[in-house]
Amino acid sequence: MSTRAPRTGIFRWSSHPSSELPSGNAPPRQRSPEALSVLLRWTEDLDDERAVTLWSGLSAVEDPQAREAALLRWIDWAGVAIPLGVKLRDLVKAVGRLIGELGMLVADADRVLELDPLDLAPVTRALLGWMRAREAQPGVVLGAALSIVQASETLRESTPGGAAGANPVSIPMLLSSLRRRMERAPTEECAELLAVYLRADPPATMPSWAAMNLEFALLAGDLRGHYVPAVARLPFVAPAVWRDLLARRDAPRDTLRSMRLLAALAQHDQLARALPAETARVAAEALVAGLEHPRFRVWSLAARAMGRLAGALPAVQGALESLLTQEGATLLRRRAFAALGNVGPSGDPALRAHRDAVIAAVERPVVAGDASTSVHTVETGAWSLSLASQVAAFAVSLPDHVAHGDPRWSALAAAFAERGGPDAWLAVARAMQEVALRQPHALEAARSVAASVQSKAIGVRSSSADNERAERAEAITVRLVHPEAQRAPLALLAEIAHAVGQNPAAPDVRSLVDGCGAELDAIISRAVRSLAREDSRDAAQGSLALEEVVDLVVDGDLEVLAHHLGEVSARTAALALVDALRDRLLKMVWSGLRRSTPAAAAWRRWLLRSATVLPRVPPTNRHVVAETVRDQVLETLERVAEDPLVGQRALERHVAATLVELAAALSPSLGAGAIGAVLTWMAMRGVLGPTQVRLRRWIADEVAGDRVQRWFRLVELMTRSGRDPAADLDSLQVMVGDQCRLGVTLGELAACCTSLTTRRPEDHWSGLPRFDLTDLARVADTFTRLTLDATYALTLDRERPAQVARAARPSTTSLSDRAAQLDRLLTSTSLKFVDAARRAEVVEHYIGELGALCEAIATECGPLLSTLVRSALARAMVAVRTMAALAVRAETTGARHIGRLRVLGELSSAHEGGMASTFLAEGPAPGKRVVVKLLPWAGMKGTSAETSRALFEGEMERLARVVHPNVVGIVDAGFVDEGAYLALEYIPGASLETLLTRLGRMTPAALAPIIRDVARALAHLHQRGVLHRDVKPANLLAQFELPDGAELTAETLARAELIRAVLIDFGIATETSRAGAHEGITGTPGYIAPEVVRGIEPFGPAVDVYALAVVVFEMLCGTNPFLAGEPDLETVLVRHGSVALPWSELPEMSGRAALVKLLQDATRMDPQRRPSMRVFLQRWIELSAGF
Repeated sequence: MSTRAPRTGIFRWSSHPSSELPSGNAPPRQRSPEALSVLLRWTEDLDDERAVTLWSGLSAVEDPQAREAALLRWIDWAGVAIPLGVKLRDLVKAVGRLIGELGMLVADADRVLELDPLDLAPVTRALLGWMRAREAQPGVVLGAALSIVQASETLRESTPGGAAGANPVSIPMLLSSLRRRMERAPTEECAELLAVYLRADPPATMPSWAAMNLEFALLAGDLRGHYVPAVARLPFVAPAVWRDLLARRDAPRDTLRSMRLLAALAQHDQLARALPAETARVAAEALVAGLEHPRFRVWSLAARAMGRLAGALPAVQGALESLLTQEGATLLRRRAFAALGNVGPSGDPALRAHRDAVIAAVERPVVAGDASTSVHTVETGAWSLSLASQVAAFAVSLPDHVAHGDPRWSALAAAFAERGGPDAWLAVARAMQEVALRQPHALEAARSVAASVQSKAIGVRSSSADNERAERAEAITVRLVHPEAQRAPLALLAEIAHAVGQNPAAPDVRSLVDGCGAELDAIISRAVRSLAREDSRDAAQGSLALEEVVDLVVDGDLEVLAHHLGEVSARTAALALVDALRDRLLKMVWSGLRRSTPAAAAWRRWLLRSATVLPRVPPTNRHVVAETVRDQVLETLERVAEDPLVGQRALERHVAATLVELAAALSPSLGAGAIGAVLTWMAMRGVLGPTQVRLRRWIADEVAGDRVQRWFRLVELMTRSGRDPAADLDSLQVMVGDQCRLGVTLGELAACCTSLTTRRPEDHWSGLPRFDLTDLARVADTFTRLTLDATYALTLDRERPAQVARAARPSTTSLSDRAAQLDRLLTSTSLKFVDAARRAEVVEHYIGELGALCEAIATECGPLLSTLVRSALARAMVAVRTMAALAVRAETTGARHIGRLRVLGELSSAHEGGMASTFLAEGPAPGKRVVVKLLPWAGMKGTSAETSRALFEGEMERLARVVHPNVVGIVDAGFVDEGAYLALEYIPGASLETLLTRLGRMTPAALAPIIRDVARALAHLHQRGVLHRDVKPANLLAQFELPDGAELTAETLARAELIRAVLIDFGIATETSRAGAHEGITGTPGYIAPEVVRGIEPFGPAVDVYALAVVVFEMLCGTNPFLAGEPDLETVLVRHGSVALPWSELPEMSGRAALVKLLQDATRMDPQRRPSMRVFLQRWIELSAGF
């Protein structure tokens, strides 16, 4: 503030010298009745409106007669009287004199300091009126406002109430004039007015209209590469507001605004050096957050601002050095090198030395065989990073080199393109695009560099990541080299911003807005046509254009521009254009995610990238922001779940980013459980699973890794058998939280599972066990609706009619209705009034309906929860089956029964298990034969007995989960007085072991369909994560169609038609995730895979592939070579690890090289080189067709 001495000029109200100014409680001085004193007294004593109206009216006219008439009208309106001794003409002359002095105050605000403190309040009121009369004139409002604020600050420094009792300055009226002028002012004046507004009355948070004016000033500065000083002074004018703006992260454009604020500060080094320490710390934190932003436009601004501010702010320099010395080539560290490339002359010497060393290495001519010039060179020291990565990072700073007049910039850009790879090409291409937009004088040089980059990018055919970057670099450079083809959307924005910045109310702005809308529509249409051709380079150009249109919407630049338009119709048209673009792009994303075409990688990436940011963009109508954004996010989640290509490996990184950002958008309503709720819902839709390791890593990289890792670990454990369903569901519910219906329903499901473990079936008067599943069925129905509708699942809102209609399934009976029907069936049945045969049928029907309902309930809970629910129901059904068996058992017969099954006799060795007795039995329906495996209680004592029981229960649970025509089916299971039993379907056939013993080796033609069916069964098991681990001739049953009474001989076998082959004995089967060396050598000698013998983990489906191929060899050869000579177990195991089967020596393999190759691959020592069972099956069918 200036310290000029007060003048003794015209504003003195008395003849007293300035040294006689009153102090303390001294009485006010008497003022002489001069004309000017009368005017000032009126101005001070009247209310704001009348005082300002006086001077507004007087300042609007120049002619003395007109001014006298205006003064008389005002005197009559205000109801004041002219004092005695004062003439009207003297008042008119005093008006002219004061108005001239007000004009001088506007030209030099420091003249306020020369005024007598007594005159400050009335003079500033007069100045308000004078300013109101001239608001349309450039510079008037700004100059007047500066003088008024200066006077206001002087009054605030005086005694309370103002100097000598003067009325306070009317700040609200001043702010109103400032706002009106900002709506029509050019860019630079608008920024200055905003600074004055914040200085006059610093708000706690910036109002939306002021924020829009600030954002327009920032946008204009970003587009032309130079920010006005008024924007850089904001941290000194309103530090609290500035820090608040830097800390905001709610809307997608908040971070971009923060980076522009810091970029403006970075362009004014002297201002940055004066920044307080606390404000500098906030700036450093915001810059690091900006570097972490996924979008190039944001993090590149952050990098360049950080480089410039590192020399001015120690906090920023410390943050940059910390990032540069991190271990590993992390993404954040590579971006920190982009900041290093922009360090200015005032930066730390060590930073500048390293930057200069890299630039020198880049500029050094390439010499063949010189390792020091290779792009793969890794420098030593704390800042080691490959030269290629540093080149790509340094290329980000090229626009600033041009802006600062560096004559070497084009040579440096060419060197970057020469030494770097696709990363550097893309960075150079983006930099040249920015140079062409902001520096017209450098346009030709930028095009020359772009042409060089284009020639390099065209020839890239490398990894998918390099291809993507090269194609994007080529797409940018094509548009630079051939600008006549299509303008960039950002260039359209710059054109309108330039026109609006000069005159927001210009009459031609509306036509510019309409033209921009038409051109953007044409850009979108051309881009869609390019993507439809599915050419990778056309698709890259199309997706680039669409991304830039999306950026206009997401960054909010179009909306900021619209709000700054002074003409109402133009503003309305521009806001309508913003909403129309947003709606169109959202619909493109939603419809594109539901279709598998076009399949171009660029199109799929654009869909997922846009799904990450577009739903978070609110409409321009701020009254419906929260609800609209949330609905858009939930709708996008549903579309991502429906995407038929969402599981592609190449898209996993983009899927992860989309899910994380959408979860963040739901955080205001879901809290910390947002990411858990989104992941759980997607897993219920089948999009996520514990086996997707890469997706798991990408998601953990995006958010707090521990929370995500715990979620995936829990989901992985939930797929295993033997878990406590209620405990797992409670843990999952904690991760989801109770702020959404999904979390509430998970809690209800956990309570139902707890009830299943404690509740026993009821003794019903009908004689049947009553097992009420009504509550569980209701919860399962809820899960059906949760899975179909993200809005229903992830909110607690009352359902809207559209949601109810979408979730309704009129053609399907609900599970609650099925549970009620089953209860009515129970009530209408009585075993007392039916005979023994009919009793078995009734019980079998009831148990079948109950089992079907249990399976339906488990299935409706979705792939994530079905295993847990199915396990809980299977355990509960054991008691139901036991009670049903007791109800159906005949009382008069002397035949042996196992549960409700009547034993017919013992079976042959083809059906015997190693740990249980095996019987042929009848039931539960009359005449139905089954095979019963009984594990006696006597065999369940001690450690080995516990193992036997665990294996038996595991076989029971796995067979209950697997349904396949080539896998033996489970009919019944339960516990009786004698032990635990398992009833399997009876297969009237013979095992391959029996066929080999009775008939000798088989012909390829007879063996081919058997192996085909077994391979189908094993492929089905592997797909569900189950390993059989005991594939051998004794466990493979073949059922043939033979003439009545015919026995199975070599002749009848040759003419017999195979009905099916069935895989049996799941005693040592296990989940793929649980198989390992910790279980020891598990299996039958002669068929054990080499990796099991060696104890090399992990064991996988390859062990079954190996065993099946050994069975093929044994059935064609007649003997198992690993068992030749009746060796001991150790010899057999040694042979498995060292002996290769001689496939080519088999006569049946003569002339079948492809089949030999398949079987050799299947029995390779290295499990990684064996084909999967699905591939083996396909190849076996193809190669055995000629048998």
